[in-house]
Amino acid sequence: MNKEDFLAKLKGVKSVDDVIALAKENGLEIAPDKAKELFDKLSGGELTDEQLENVAGGMSIWTYH
Repeated sequence: MNKEDFLAKLKGVKSVDDVIALAKENGLEIAPDKAKELFDKLSGGELTDEQLENVAGGMSIWTYH
């Protein structure tokens, strides 16, 4: 499955368990608390491109000043 297919399926999840199962099907591990956080964001509206990229294996760098 390519990244675009994965992201499309991720947008269609209906539960936290679906997030975990989809990740597992694609060789990814996600902690239950992170899966819930992601599901809550997905349920509440659109994720930013950056958030979707991070879910699909990108990286995020946080800088605190």
